[in-house]
Order: sequence, then structure tokens, then C-alpha cells
Amino acid sequence: MILSLIALIVAITIHEYSHARAADYLGDPTPKLQGRLTLNPRAHLDIYGSLIFLFLLISGSPIIFGWGKPVVFDPFNLRQPRRDAALISIAGPISNLSFAFICSLMLRLVFLLGPMSIFKCLYCTIASKSNRGQCRIGHF
Repeated sequence: MILSLIALIVAITIHEYSHARAADYLGDPTPKLQGRLTLNPRAHLDIYGSLIFLFLLISGSPIIFGWGKPVVFDPFNLRQPRRDAALISIAGPISNLSFAFICSLMLRLVFLLGPMSIFKCLYCTIASKSNRGQCRIGHF
């Protein structure tokens, strides 16, 4: 249950941040002025969407969903309003698909190499910078 909550918070934050980043990149300063160009979950979580998610999760519902605050943008600030609005809209789902793909690759590595493999790789990466490339953990 806690992992589901963490996953939803991360997914909503990345999703809404991607909308805001796309709008800012395409010329609209509105998300920046509203403080939405941050990966801080407090800027993106909607209280009602979060409460409904918690209620459905705790009640054991087979369908669980939640939502975040929508990113507001002004189409008059965009260079090509029709095209740019579509790009802003698609930025959130693309970020979720990309994040899911990255997480699935990491999970695959964990199953192939063992649960501690990610920590070994991180340790060796950090240790190699300070020990001139010498890492003495297992087969790494």
C-alpha cells in the first residue's frame, strides 16, 4: 500500500512537471509564474485526487486512481498555439511511459543480477571516482 502511494506521488509529480516544462519551453511563462516548474510533489498534488486515491486504496477497490493539479498555460503566449497545445498535452503521458520503461529496466536488472545489484553498481560508481576505478565488490 505504501509503495502504491509513493508510486502515485512520483508519477503525478513527473507527469505535471512535464506539462509545465513543455509549456515553459514553448514560450509560456505561466507555469513558471505559478511555481509549477519544480519536482516538489506539493506543487503538483491535488488534495481531492490524493484523498480519493487513499480512500480507494484503503477500501480495497479493484480500480484505483488519483489526479494532480492541472498545469495552466496561456495559448496566446505560444508561437503556434494549436501545435504547441498538443505538445504540452502529450508531454505528461510521454513522461509517464518513459518513466515506466526506465523503472521496468531497473526491475529487470534487479531480477537478473540480484536485489543488491543496484546498490553495488551505485557504490562502485561512487567508489570508482574516489578510488581511481577500483571496486572490489563481487563481480563488479
